[in-house]
This record gives sequence, C-alpha cells and structure tokens, in this order.
Amino acid sequence: MFTFSYIVVILYYSNLPCGLIGYERMSFLLMLIGFNDSDVERICVDAKYAEQRLGKRVANKLFQRMEWLSAANNLHIFNTQYAFLRIHKLKGNYKDCYAIDITERYRIVFYPCNEDGEYDQSDFRYVSIITILEVNNHYGD
Repeated sequence: MFTFSYIVVILYYSNLPCGLIGYERMSFLLMLIGFNDSDVERICVDAKYAEQRLGKRVANKLFQRMEWLSAANNLHIFNTQYAFLRIHKLKGNYKDCYAIDITERYRIVFYPCNEDGEYDQSDFRYVSIITILEVNNHYGD
C-alpha cells in the first residue's frame, strides 16, 4: 500500500558542505521529502532505528545525506557541485527512479514527484519534491 507523507527536517547548517546554503537559499525553500511507507520513513528519521537496521557508520552517513537533500531547493545541485554523491538513474525494477550513494554499498532510492506524489520527469533544476522508496544495500549482502 502506497503511503505518502512529507517531513521538513530542522537542519544544523554547520554540518552542510560549504556553499550548499547560499544567497539563493535565503528564501528558505527546502526539498520536500515523502516516503513510500512507514518503515522507510522510520529509517530516515529515527537515528536509533536506522543504526539498528543499517549499522552506525551507514546510519550516520544516511542522516548526513538526508540533511543535504533537505537543505537543497532542487536536485540539480547534486549533478553539479555535489557530484560525489553520485545521483544516478536506475534501470529494471527501478525504472524512473534515481539513487544517491550513502556508502559504497548502500543507497537512497527515490523518484522526483509532484505535490500529489506522482512521478515528475521535469528538469532537476525544477524538482523540489521527492519520494524515498527505500534505503538499501544494492549488492544484497
């Protein structure tokens, strides 16, 4: 069953990479982040639960990535200034989805969407809403 909920993450800007928050961010627009289901939401917002499921190192990096996603006003910045996060389009069962690396093995799988939670294939400069489908180990071990 598809559920969709938004969160707004309160950020500690000192943890963000230099330059992510600039004059263009003065409007205080943040990425809206929805979740495919309550388990995905819990992993992404509950640090203790994420650490139990993913381990301390992966959970810490997940929360770092969530802060960066939340602070961005669109996805385009992840293709330019922060390319090290390796945002990339997926194939197969994840057609129309994208992933951002957490570690070498773990990733956040999401799709850009509109206010109704429907897939939005707009230019990343205009995408400010995403739905996270899952956080997974894409090698399955």
